[in-house]
Amino acid sequence: MEYELLLRALSNCLHMPLLVLNEQFALCKHYNALETDFGYDYQTLFTDLEKNAKKHALITGKLNELLLLYAFNDHYFIFGPFRCNLTDRNVLYKYLDALNMPLAQYELTYTQLAALPIYCLEDIRDIIYLINYFFTGETADQLANCNFQQLTRTTHLLNKERRTLLTQAPLSYAQIYQHEKKLLTCIQKNEPKQLSKLIQAISWSKLGHTLGPDLLRAQKDYLIVLLEKVTHLAIANQLPPSESKHLQNVFITEIELCTTTAQLIETCTTALLLFTQELADHQEKIRSPLIDQISEYIKNNLNAPLRIDELCAHFDLSQAKLKYLFKIELQMTIRQYIILQKITVAKQLLCTDSDIQKLPQALGFSDYAHFAKTFKRLTGMTPKQFRLQNYQK
Repeated sequence: MEYELLLRALSNCLHMPLLVLNEQFALCKHYNALETDFGYDYQTLFTDLEKNAKKHALITGKLNELLLLYAFNDHYFIFGPFRCNLTDRNVLYKYLDALNMPLAQYELTYTQLAALPIYCLEDIRDIIYLINYFFTGETADQLANCNFQQLTRTTHLLNKERRTLLTQAPLSYAQIYQHEKKLLTCIQKNEPKQLSKLIQAISWSKLGHTLGPDLLRAQKDYLIVLLEKVTHLAIANQLPPSESKHLQNVFITEIELCTTTAQLIETCTTALLLFTQELADHQEKIRSPLIDQISEYIKNNLNAPLRIDELCAHFDLSQAKLKYLFKIELQMTIRQYIILQKITVAKQLLCTDSDIQKLPQALGFSDYAHFAKTFKRLTGMTPKQFRLQNYQK
């Protein structure tokens, strides 16, 4: 009875969970037990302990939680689990990802781990000393030697990784806004190749630290908000709301199922490219025959100046009517459409061995400087830079 009272007092004073198992490894008593289960195989743990001719050990669990094991007389005692460092979601989620744990378990595991008692390394040394004295009557610091040194090294590495994660320079909100603006422009202009590059160019780790401490959750929230903006863009460009919202909901579900940043990037790319294609296809369907005729004429005469008054005369339209048709059906001015078609052809030719210096004349630009300035304004790079990235011999 006295022994049991002392054991309970030890657990209560340390605020340490304590399990007592009999020789068949069945639970006899527990003190300050947590309502969590980390799935330990206690029989294997103590069998390994006894194989090494030891009566006690400090071990690290798969989530870097700690257990203190004691084999004493015909019973087995487990102090813990407990922690010696703060639980960082970013670091923990990396471990869970490596362990292929289901995404649905991430937050629960974090909550359970965060609920464990936490002690600094010096406290753990004192606790080991006290518990060892309770069982053996020995005052020597026997247990802490190699195990404590290993624990110190592990904790140092964890804290170093945590500091690295938390001190990465985050993106500013202005940078996020500018990047979103470029993405939406690519979708509206039907530029899938440039869109893919922009998605890959997002600094996903820095993005997460800008929006919140939970890296993966912050990335998901960002993509969900981005999808909302893309959906509004699609509806504003006359893609049916039911179709737009259906696509949005499908990809939000996909985003929530992702367990890694790589999966999020793949889902994001698929979603935005599909919106781009759906929007382009729909815009083609709603064009009037007259717009199709004018568009075809423009594409066949890109080497000419293509003055608006000449187009009006050719199609027997007033300037007001011509401008209205393009604004309503293509959501851009006729001048913007002509320039866009010229740059589209320029990009196609730059992917071949065409002479760059001859492109301005072939596309109706006054000179190379005018062509290069317009190309960079619409693509974000010079013609030479575009060729270097896209031309393959």
